[in-house]
Amino acid sequence: MVYGVLELKEKYVPNKIEEVKKAFQTTDSQHRGVKITYT
Repeated sequence: MVYGVLELKEKYVPNKIEEVKKAFQTTDSQHRGVKITYT
């Protein structure tokens, strides 16, 4: 499953990932808020 997570992150510009980090203090795709942001 880690492979899927890495691919997900690659699709988004770093700014999007930074936004998620600031909002949820995590980029863990299993985190409810992060999952919503990525989908």
